[in-house]
Amino acid sequence: MPARWLPGLSLSLLIWMIVGVNCPALAGPSYADLKWSHADPANLLKFKLLLASEAGQVETAEEIDVGLPLREGGVYRWSLLIPENEFVWVAVIAVDRRGAESPPSAWRRLDWDRTQVELERPGAPFLVRPARP
Repeated sequence: MPARWLPGLSLSLLIWMIVGVNCPALAGPSYADLKWSHADPANLLKFKLLLASEAGQVETAEEIDVGLPLREGGVYRWSLLIPENEFVWVAVIAVDRRGAESPPSAWRRLDWDRTQVELERPGAPFLVRPARP
C-alpha cells in the first residue's frame, strides 16, 4: 500500500519540531506556596519557618523569621523558592506576644515543580506600524 501524504499530520509534526527545538527547557528555582492557619491570631507576634533536609530536624533546621505574613480568610501564606530538582521539609512555629514559641507544626515536604518555574523576561515586542498609502 503506498504511503499517503497527510497535510494535517505533517503540519503538526513540523510545529512540534519547531517548538520542541526552539523552546528552552524550564530550569531554575520554582515557587512553592506554604499555607497555614492559627486558632488565636489576635495573640500572635510572628511566625518562624523551619527548613530542613529531613522531617523533624529541629536542631539543624534553618530558621527564618517571616513576621506576620498576608492573611486571607484566616489562612497565612508565604512563598518559598525551591532549588531546581530539590526539595525541602518545612514546619511553622508561632510566637505569641510574650515571646513564647509553639512546638513546630507537622513537617511538610515541598518539591521543586517545573510548572512553577519563573518564566524568563520576554523579548522586545514586535512593532506594528500602519501601512503607508
